[in-house]
Amino acid sequence: MGTPAEHQAKAEHHLEFLEHISDEFPDWLATVAFYAAVELIENFFAERGFHSNTHEEHNRKVLSDLRSIHKAYKALYNASLDARYESMEHWLGAEEVRAELISNRLSHIQAFVTSPHRARPTRRAGAKPKKKK
Repeated sequence: MGTPAEHQAKAEHHLEFLEHISDEFPDWLATVAFYAAVELIENFFAERGFHSNTHEEHNRKVLSDLRSIHKAYKALYNASLDARYESMEHWLGAEEVRAELISNRLSHIQAFVTSPHRARPTRRAGAKPKKKK
């Protein structure tokens, strides 16, 4: 379980690495972009006392608490799965990874987690607020 600062340092490390990956390796662009998003979101959660132990737990928490970035996160997650487990013909090209996944999806997540208006995760529609004790 990492601290917010540890997650932030890993996110920054991944983001810097993205700037050095050649377009010859779109699989690594997609994978590193996904892990940068994971660390940005884990930082957000760690600041609130939550830590996920698996991708499944992380995915559920993003879906339930961070609906506004779920679509962006899911696109990164799916592209990284394709890059890691599918044959090369299923991969996105470097241009699409940079334009859609990094400049659009990852940037959306970065903007959310660094926004001063992000004090509370969003609740699932219809969920009742917890009663104060």
